[in-house]
Amino acid sequence: DASFEIVLLSSAVEPIVKSIARDLQVEKYICTKLGQLDDKLDGNTNGAQVYKDEKLNKILSFINESQDNYDQVLVVADHYSDIPLLKWAKKSIVANPQPDMRKWATQNNVPVIYLDTDESIQYFESYIMSQ
Repeated sequence: DASFEIVLLSSAVEPIVKSIARDLQVEKYICTKLGQLDDKLDGNTNGAQVYKDEKLNKILSFINESQDNYDQVLVVADHYSDIPLLKWAKKSIVANPQPDMRKWATQNNVPVIYLDTDESIQYFESYIMSQ
């Protein structure tokens, strides 16, 4: 019943992210694009890798160019390189973090969840619904 949209944002390359998005039934995604030459991948990236500060740049551009209203954004991230994105978001959650990311989240009062526990999934659902 919630009215929100999921945008998958990943540093991974498009063939992988496109497949994951399709499996998750997520229509919109932002990722690292691969270069092509004569309809074949050429092994290079097309533009910057969507990583660290570039993730934030990409989501800001996406929001700015979108016809949709993204007045509230919830970021769920798992990697230390996502910190610029987590700092920008008014609401954020760190999921399944490595020890250094868990430490950062704890120091910055960002909720930490582990998606393999019912308690965390319930917390995540209630957190989303309260937005």
